[in-house]
Parts: sequence; structure tokens; C-alpha cells
Amino acid sequence: MSLALQQYEYLSADGLLSNHLALAGVWQLPPNGIVKINVDASILSSDSVGLGVVCRDSAGLVLACAFKRLHGSWQPYVHEAMTIVYGLQLALDLSFFSVIVESDCKHFIDRLSSFVRLRNGLSMILSDCLHLQVRLQSCSWSFAHRECNKPAHFLVKSDADLENICLDGGYSLFYCPLAEPESFFFFFDVFKYFF
Repeated sequence: MSLALQQYEYLSADGLLSNHLALAGVWQLPPNGIVKINVDASILSSDSVGLGVVCRDSAGLVLACAFKRLHGSWQPYVHEAMTIVYGLQLALDLSFFSVIVESDCKHFIDRLSSFVRLRNGLSMILSDCLHLQVRLQSCSWSFAHRECNKPAHFLVKSDADLENICLDGGYSLFYCPLAEPESFFFFFDVFKYFF
């Protein structure tokens, strides 16, 4: 057996390989039956923020994507926290009940993971996340470096005039207003080029 194969088996057996790949900036597949929800936020202008969500299954296939614009300006970690709420709401709307939520906002992921109660504006968003979490069968929080979050980052940085939800299924368009008037469904498989 080669030395490389021995090292691979050793790292895989102890779970060290997946930790190493995550640290190296490689997106990891979720386990079977789990949907990974990558989220990202970006300042679009002085008075608006974009929220991007990409949901993928254990094969890495894009199940759904969402983009929404919010008018207002907050601290960057607040934008990211609002995106996590948006991702959890999307998961519930699409009946994804076992999820891993992944964000490049370590500050908020650490707060969610440790259940630390905050005494600021972020505490309400933290509370929203935890209330949505209990409606799911399984929900865990994961920090991901920006390199692991490229599709969500691309989505939020792409066309700032585009506000929609993309569902896997080809290139045809389907318009359907959601609860919020600025969100729309449409089918478009743009993310296959990122994997």
C-alpha cells in the first residue's frame, strides 16, 4: 500500500480529512438525507443589502437558490444573520427538514452553536433562527470559508436587479409571487458551472 493511500485512510478514519478539506476551502457534501444551505450577504448600495441562499443535496446538486434585496443598512454580521433566517425560512417552505446551514460569518455561527444570548439587535435575529430551528427535524450550524461558499457569494453579487428563487430544472422561466412581493420563482440551472 502506498504512503499516500495509508495517509488518506488514516485521515478518513478519524474524520480529519473532512476537517482538513473544510479548512482548505473545499466545499463538503452533506450526509445522505441532509440539505446543505449555504448563505451569503452583500451590500448592494448605500441603502440596500442582498441576501443569497443556495440549497444542495448529498450529491452536490442544487435543489434551490434564493436572492432577496432588503432596503436598509446594518453591520455586515447582521446582514449575514438575516440571510441565515432567510435560508431557514426557504428550507421550511420547500420542506427541507434536515439541514446544515453554512455561512462565512463565524461571529454569528459561533453564537448559534453556543446558544450565547446577546444583548443587542442581533439577539432578535438569533432568537428567530433558534425558533425556526425547532421546526426542523435536524439543523446544525457550520462555518465555511468564503472559498467554500462561492455559489451563494456569486448569487448575491450577480445581477442586483434580479430578485428571485431558482429551482433546479433546466432553463425555462416560471413566475410565481411568494409571500413577499419582491421574490419570484424561476427555473434556471446556472450553478452547474461552479461544481
